[in-house]
Amino acid sequence: MLTMTIRREDILDSACRCYVEGGVAGVSMRGLARDLGVTAPALYRHFASKEEVMVGVVSEAYGRLAGYLHRALEGPTALVRFRLAGEAYLSFALDHPRLYLTMYAGPSFLGMQEIPEEVAQRGCAIGRFWNDRVRECIQDGYLKPGSPDEIGTTMWAHAHGLLSLYLRGVLPIPEEAFRREFDASFWRMMVGLGTTRFDDAWAGLQNVDVESAALTP
Repeated sequence: MLTMTIRREDILDSACRCYVEGGVAGVSMRGLARDLGVTAPALYRHFASKEEVMVGVVSEAYGRLAGYLHRALEGPTALVRFRLAGEAYLSFALDHPRLYLTMYAGPSFLGMQEIPEEVAQRGCAIGRFWNDRVRECIQDGYLKPGSPDEIGTTMWAHAHGLLSLYLRGVLPIPEEAFRREFDASFWRMMVGLGTTRFDDAWAGLQNVDVESAALTP
């Protein structure tokens, strides 16, 4: 066995794959070693325990979500970037449902008392990215004046709530039907948050063909 060439990235890739396929029970130091073709002690040079591996998995999940979101910066206007960021968030959750739910499972999921700093910082970075998209839309007159952080939190809570219900099977409908309901619910929320300029501009965006590469890394 080649124990000297194993990398932290290799372990996390294997752990993410095992978690997606089998949940927390599917991740073990012995199983990871077998999957990677190394001895278990080789893993302990990078991670002291399974709990540390799971912290790495959650951190990696945030990193992958960031990869989806950052493509939104290719949008030419604040409103297009806002739209792309929202669609990218939805796409990541539907493409990687287990990883998505893992990000918000809480410290007890990781066997810890509090969220590790590494994970907390990545989560905060995702929040700042979204709030920046909200801030741009307020400045350009698409959203009503207010705190970008507070408005961004309201929007995130709305999206996360619907996604959590769907991904946990509480809304047992086909994905296409869920996407339609997600969009319709978004419109209902925007009645209170959007301006007349938003209504006019957003309707026009529905006819714009956005390349799928802008949504998925």
